[in-house]
Amino acid sequence: MRAIKAANLELSWRRELGKKQALQEIVERLPMARSLREAKRAPHPARKVPRSVTRFSHPELAGETLVPERLTPEEAAELDKLVKRKLAVAFEEGAEPLSVAEGERYEMLVGQAAGNAALFTEKRKEAAAREKLDALKEARKVASLEKRPKWEEPGSVTLPRFAVHDWLLSETNRGGDSWSVANIGALAVLLSMFENENARLIANARLETVEGDPVLVIAGGVGAGLRFSGAVGGSPLGESESGFVKLRPALRTLQRNEWLVIEQSVSEIRVRLGPRALELKKPKTTT
Repeated sequence: MRAIKAANLELSWRRELGKKQALQEIVERLPMARSLREAKRAPHPARKVPRSVTRFSHPELAGETLVPERLTPEEAAELDKLVKRKLAVAFEEGAEPLSVAEGERYEMLVGQAAGNAALFTEKRKEAAAREKLDALKEARKVASLEKRPKWEEPGSVTLPRFAVHDWLLSETNRGGDSWSVANIGALAVLLSMFENENARLIANARLETVEGDPVLVIAGGVGAGLRFSGAVGGSPLGESESGFVKLRPALRTLQRNEWLVIEQSVSEIRVRLGPRALELKKPKTTT
């Protein structure tokens, strides 16, 4: 009898010990289970990246879908930092642009989110091949167009075909940066101000002559608002308006495309004609 009681006691003790050990294991696993639930509920670190990247209007991403889950948390955090720096360059004066290596890394990560890390390189090669073919077709078309005489008044501005046509159709770099109808309008107005020696189309601007060259001086320090005079720049609100030009971003684009040379000081902006504009002003020699 004593042996049976002892056996029963030991069995009961082992059962209780087993319950305590099982309970202890459950308690130890609770933090891990909580972490897993929180990680599952937490949004992916790169969840906002697709929306931010599309603001840059990359032609290489046409028809592509960015999936944040294709990036590791570390890659997502890295891409988020690069996107924020690119946005700063677009909207903040003096922001440092990405280096060549950083730009390549940005494109690789965006391509990876689209399912192909080499997406940008491959799409650019395809676009370059299409542009060569399109250029041959366009050259034949232009050669067949009727030759027209020019009637130009003093003070008029004639823009080259590549500025008002080719750059708008181009899918690759336009020699410096993006190009739009608004940039064409801003370029025409600014060149006409130099040509007519009249700065009234821009608020708080004047023209000076420095060493024989015209310089457009616009009052406005770093971060100050710049604008065309009156309704020259259009309105973003009026339904009858055909466009709206933000002067400071337009100046930055024209500088990157070498139409203008811009110097920013504490209180003013000094604008001179850039290499492209000076090249077009040279007299054309006929043979």
